[in-house]
Amino acid sequence: LNIFTSFDGLRINQGSTLLSNVPTPAMKAGDFSELLVLEDPVHLMDPFTGLPFPGNQIPADRIHPVIRNLLGLLPDPNRDESVRNFVNSQPVVSNVDTLNLRVDYGLSDRSQLSSQFQMVDGNGIDVHPFPHFGRRELEKEYEGYINFTRKFSDHSVSSFRMEFDRSEELDTTRDERPAGLLNSLGIEGIAISGPEDEGYPVFEVEGYPDFGDEQMPRHEVENRYRFEGEFTLTRGDHILELAGAIGWHQLNDVRSSSLERGAFSFSGAYSGHAFADFLLGRADQATRAGGSSRQDLRGGNFRLGITDEWRLLDRLTLTLGLRYQYYSPYYSIHNNLSVFRPLLFEPPKDGGLVDLNADSTGSEDRISTVVHP
Repeated sequence: LNIFTSFDGLRINQGSTLLSNVPTPAMKAGDFSELLVLEDPVHLMDPFTGLPFPGNQIPADRIHPVIRNLLGLLPDPNRDESVRNFVNSQPVVSNVDTLNLRVDYGLSDRSQLSSQFQMVDGNGIDVHPFPHFGRRELEKEYEGYINFTRKFSDHSVSSFRMEFDRSEELDTTRDERPAGLLNSLGIEGIAISGPEDEGYPVFEVEGYPDFGDEQMPRHEVENRYRFEGEFTLTRGDHILELAGAIGWHQLNDVRSSSLERGAFSFSGAYSGHAFADFLLGRADQATRAGGSSRQDLRGGNFRLGITDEWRLLDRLTLTLGLRYQYYSPYYSIHNNLSVFRPLLFEPPKDGGLVDLNADSTGSEDRISTVVHP
């Protein structure tokens, strides 16, 4: 009996230097007069009247009430530069612990049992250009196998192996978001499916860093199971090998986006300056998703193959083999997953939606239905 174990610990706390451009306090109050003294001056236009704003100043009562609730998220400049006038020096944190364990045991002169287990536990903080944002990351991984080898004779040997690995990732906002945050902003038409999805929408203002809680919180769990076997037989100049494997794959709590809270972009198409459009609440593009984007997916695969390695000469070997391998399409256990399949080469010449779902009893049978528009 042989036992091996090891432990590794990694600790990183590293300062960051993220340079970005932020609006000045005057601009956040609606005063854009500083843009008039540029080499290429910017004259703000009132999108409702088509006339310039006097003195390049947006009246206080014209600043959108939703935007007023967001201005506190934007830091003031801390560098005396016309561009890249803000630096965020919050530290990047990364902590990772790794534990390994291996056990080898000889059952007999002809039988050997071996196993290995590894656990990785990590957490960290990722920095955003704006201090109020950022990401906390938690990651856990478990993987292990048990392998049994049996030697039947000097010419034949077989092995069987069972594997399992699991990974879990959790990304949350750096600062906890209070309950009711999204509703307090006053944006109509967006809502969250539960308190765990609380956060800010995504705002994209041209010339400035994007900010918001994009794709957070995110919690994904992935499980993989695998069983494989192999039998090897040596006969004269031939080495015959028969091998097969079967596996299952689970993806839990996969989310395509966090657009239930909405995403809004501002380019300056209305007033001539992106941040002025932001103050006026004039987004040139708004996106939202309805319902929940959560998916819990299942899939499987198997393979079977035979190989003949034939030694023709001392320096010449011919290998012949035949192998079949199949990966099943993923399906959703909640009946909420579909893909678009083009039917350009099949009559009628249009596309269709293919549902990738389990049946209502939750069994592992997959039902595929094509719906033509």
